[in-house]
Amino acid sequence: MLADFVLAEDPVWTNEKLDELIKSGDTKTIWLRHPVPVHLLYMTAWADGSRGLQFRNDIYHRDEDLQLALNQRRPKPSEMLTTVIKQKS
Repeated sequence: MLADFVLAEDPVWTNEKLDELIKSGDTKTIWLRHPVPVHLLYMTAWADGSRGLQFRNDIYHRDEDLQLALNQRRPKPSEMLTTVIKQKS
């Protein structure tokens, strides 16, 4: 469980105390002694482990922005090189 991992160094939050809190159904904010980096992914399409494709509804409407970004014209490698040379001159 994630709570066990992030609170492992905090003697106040024993496994028993965490279990008790979870069973109570209450919501509690626990300030961590050290920040923990968290990376959130939002995917509406992905390849699963059996070589299949999975698709889900875009409930947060992020796919449109992604599609617009992907449709933007990308410079050709030769154009990129020309830009770099001009910047160095």
